[in-house]
Amino acid sequence: MITNQDLHNEVTFEFTRFKNMRTNRQHRMKFAERLTEKYFIQHGNMPATHVLDRMATLILQDELADNDRMKMRNTEYPLLSDTQELYRKKDERSLKAAQDVATDGVDYRIRTRDSDRRMREVFG
Repeated sequence: MITNQDLHNEVTFEFTRFKNMRTNRQHRMKFAERLTEKYFIQHGNMPATHVLDRMATLILQDELADNDRMKMRNTEYPLLSDTQELYRKKDERSLKAAQDVATDGVDYRIRTRDSDRRMREVFG
């Protein structure tokens, strides 16, 4: 009888295989479907959530392994890895700063003692 640990080990093996041979998505989808159906037939329910999550990550490896800096611009429906999402959020700025600075990059607000501090906080 197949256990969640057996599924985990097979998914890990398939990850290694993907990294070595660059298997295509159809192959990885059939692998996940075959494994899930085998588990379902034996147990009558779906595998544990963490195993299903790893299978989904395996299927989406093409998108998640793409390190293109301009993925958001070049891809129609991009998927960001956790690291890429952190970098994206780190570079985002508030719209309030965009309201105060003109397109030429000059801040035309009347200078006060507090205005420089606020811009440093917004732009780091």
